[in-house]
Amino acid sequence: MNKDQLSRFIDFKKYPIDNLNWKNDLKKEFNKTGVISLPKFLKTKSVNKLQEESLRKLKKAYFNPQKHNVYLSPSDNTFSSAHPRNRQVISSKGCITDDMIDSYSSLRYIYNSLIFKSFLTHILSLNKIFPYADKFSSINIHYARKGEELGWHFDNSSFAITLMIKSVKNGGIFEYASKIRGNDISQDKEYETVSKILNDDFPVKSISMNAGGLLLFNGKNSMHRVTKVIGDETRILAVLAYNENKGVSLSQSAQKTFYGKVS
Repeated sequence: MNKDQLSRFIDFKKYPIDNLNWKNDLKKEFNKTGVISLPKFLKTKSVNKLQEESLRKLKKAYFNPQKHNVYLSPSDNTFSSAHPRNRQVISSKGCITDDMIDSYSSLRYIYNSLIFKSFLTHILSLNKIFPYADKFSSINIHYARKGEELGWHFDNSSFAITLMIKSVKNGGIFEYASKIRGNDISQDKEYETVSKILNDDFPVKSISMNAGGLLLFNGKNSMHRVTKVIGDETRILAVLAYNENKGVSLSQSAQKTFYGKVS
């Protein structure tokens, strides 16, 4: 897909994702903060079509409240159930998986675009990025209705790209704590911080996204969640997931937690 075709969906005047100087400035910001928020990244017409597409598929979404730890992995029996390694949170949002996304969806065009992927690899300081090897994880649409939420967790991948399709007036806030684990942070310190976050005893940041906004986020080392939706609106978010290595699948435990099925 060339720039003219991609510009049907993305506002290149506001966000010249093919401009090296602009990308360099954004890269500096991402390296410093671990998060980039680009409001109105998608054009209004594209957002409207995605809302129609997503609402049409809502009835097929997998909704099943799940308890999980923040690492999205099986419990570690060397720790107690109250330890931050094993402590349980709840995720209750619904999900449409990649195999259910229309072949003609703008999400698929954007996801596969060489221009878009070049933009991402530049910001992320990567040579290449790859789709997930399993058939579920590359493109997801998430739904959160009244009282539904995404519990605190770390991502499997070192980065996450989301596009807000439909925001809500109350609740549904993206909250995060940046860079609380990594090679330079001891595991004891990591567990201490995780415990504080779960106890609401740690300063977290928040981003309020409106429809059409793009968020690029380091989710592997930064803990994050989406708070409960308040009111009768449905929050709809697209997740574009890539991996640094070829042939990687989302863990089966994570697939079971969020999709209710395993590839």
